[in-house]
Amino acid sequence: MLEERRRQLKDEFAKGVANREKINLLLNLSRANVEDDLRAVVALADTMALRLLRMKLRHHQVVRRRYRGPLGTGCLTHYLLGFTSNDDLLNFPYESESVLDSACRTVRAWDYGQLDEESVLRILSETIRGRLELNALEDAAVRRSADQTAFSP
Repeated sequence: MLEERRRQLKDEFAKGVANREKINLLLNLSRANVEDDLRAVVALADTMALRLLRMKLRHHQVVRRRYRGPLGTGCLTHYLLGFTSNDDLLNFPYESESVLDSACRTVRAWDYGQLDEESVLRILSETIRGRLELNALEDAAVRRSADQTAFSP
């Protein structure tokens, strides 16, 4: 099913900008929650990529309507997942069709201004903070386990 969806999207993307509305309908863009879609994409990236994108956004080095821009700039998915083309977008090892659709909608929402820098920065900061809190809890659990092991007879 995922492979069929990839093929369907690839065929529609190949038709170019004139096919924009059909792609939006195919992805159900008008009913999507762009922030939830972004969260699904952000979940795929490692924390260093999230921090890099946050820094690039703060320095206005994130482009729209292309994967890579001048002077080493890039789009959201370029910084998050290393995408440089629609083929990269479509061929990434997503866990499901819905995550693929979320990634495609995120690219489109960013490119066409439905997703703004402030929202992206907020979601990145929330995600980074959540990951740091989870890491701290895991570290504490490991320390407790090591302490209990060290003192058990």
